[in-house]
Amino acid sequence: MSVKSCNGAFFMKKDKLSGVRILVAVLLIFALIFALAAVLIFASARSAVDYGADELLFAAQEEGTAIRLMADATPGDGVFDPVEFEAVYPGAYKKEWVAYADIPKSVVNAFLSMEDRSFFEHKGVSLLRTAKAAVNYLLGSPGGSFGGSTVTQQVIKNISGNGEYTVKRKITEMLRAVHAEQMHSKEEILEVYLNILPMGESIVGVGLAAEHYFGKSLPALSLDEIAVLVGIANAPGRYNPHTAKDACLEKRNRVLFAMKDNGMITEEEYGALCSRPLEVKEEDAAGPEVHSWFAETVLAEIREDLCAQMGIGATAAEALLSKGGLTVYTTVDPFVQKTLEQHFADEKKMPSQCEDGLELSMVVVDSKSGELRGIVGRAGEKEGNRLLNHALLQHTPGSALKPLALYAPLIDSGRIHPATVLDDVPLSFTKNGTDYREYPKNHPSVYSGLITVKDALCLSKNTVAVRLYQMQGAERIYKLLTERLGLSGLVRSETAENGKKLTDLAAAPLALGQLTHGVSLRGLTEAYTVFPSEGVKHSGKSYLAVYDASGGELLSKKSTVSRVFSAEGARL
Repeated sequence: MSVKSCNGAFFMKKDKLSGVRILVAVLLIFALIFALAAVLIFASARSAVDYGADELLFAAQEEGTAIRLMADATPGDGVFDPVEFEAVYPGAYKKEWVAYADIPKSVVNAFLSMEDRSFFEHKGVSLLRTAKAAVNYLLGSPGGSFGGSTVTQQVIKNISGNGEYTVKRKITEMLRAVHAEQMHSKEEILEVYLNILPMGESIVGVGLAAEHYFGKSLPALSLDEIAVLVGIANAPGRYNPHTAKDACLEKRNRVLFAMKDNGMITEEEYGALCSRPLEVKEEDAAGPEVHSWFAETVLAEIREDLCAQMGIGATAAEALLSKGGLTVYTTVDPFVQKTLEQHFADEKKMPSQCEDGLELSMVVVDSKSGELRGIVGRAGEKEGNRLLNHALLQHTPGSALKPLALYAPLIDSGRIHPATVLDDVPLSFTKNGTDYREYPKNHPSVYSGLITVKDALCLSKNTVAVRLYQMQGAERIYKLLTERLGLSGLVRSETAENGKKLTDLAAAPLALGQLTHGVSLRGLTEAYTVFPSEGVKHSGKSYLAVYDASGGELLSKKSTVSRVFSAEGARL
């Protein structure tokens, strides 16, 4: 019996030992597999990292801010005294960059208390936090999230836009974070971090968030308000103070506790701050910001000039503008622009024909410089962006073309004078059944016989206009309008879709203004400045210079001056 018992005990011990060995072997195999997988993933992740691209992304974060349109606060003194006229946010998000030196220490410490207390000690990755995150991942944390990211890792995640939950992505993120710490100071990393945080309601960055939610600058925020911003940054949708006040308040108090736990505030301060009610600005229900007609005009002109002066394509020019951060010295007169927009927005001041589809627009140009002072593209209040601007579209000018094309050049050359007498009678008659059709036809159908050039111009006589066209000749009129007055859109020769040949070198287009495509109101207005400027034509422009985010000059626009008519001819 004893031997059996001993043998039984012996065999039982042997069985247990074998089981332990098998378990150890299995664990070693799994550990080996895990280690091998980790090595392979690490190698794959390392080879996938493009540190050069990371540096470009890092440097580009300050872009995407508003385009500042500046007006001259003291016009006429020869020196541009810039004052902001309008800020245009080119993208879907509003973003304003705040330099690290202008971010209060209390804001920095509050975010670090909640997000990364060892930020100034680690080299981009916290080994302890990473180990805890790995355990959470292996044990199956809710949502498959890793967690444990340092502020530097969060910067890498935000600038790259890669937030997928994979081991390879996490290892890649860690490698990139270590590299970022080698290339940038802690302060530079914090500056980027605090300026690219999504803060809800299309707001990016803590600086603009302070203005948006509290109507204050960052230095003016109280500690409880700073705690609200920290909470929003953690989950903008979940802790939005406008739509989830209770959750936002609860999160604020948790942030305050972290601040207390980190030694930022005392126990007494913590209790007092937690007892404060949540007070934020009312939510702006105005919807997307609508840019002025002038803002859209100057940005369109900059797009064209980027292509022309820098030799880049339209897509590249649009991408450059969409990054924002530009400062534009415009030619706008804020009083003129405001007056135009207020007038055109008042339906009572618009003709009743607008209800039937009549489109109105207006352009104000400084005749001494050719600079655009104000512009409105259609009747009614502007309710959207990138709408059709009828001041820039080609329209048939009609009789508005006559002074430029006919009267001015002939008076200037001395071939006619305001007192010259011409016949106001049709040049030809065509039989139409039992009647005759005259050409050209006046509107109204009144023919005065002998009439002075002055009166023919005042009454816009079509008969006299065609006679003047015959005197001047189509080619000279065409060159005057296109080359010397800068009117674009005229057609020398074009084939329509139906095969018909089109040209503006004829009486109807050049004498009566019935152009194939027409000219823009802005172009026509700029051409008309030759009269008050005594025959001198200035090239039109809506801006003087464009500067990039670092203050370097990106574009400049100089006026070209040319004499079109003599001073005496222009006065007449």
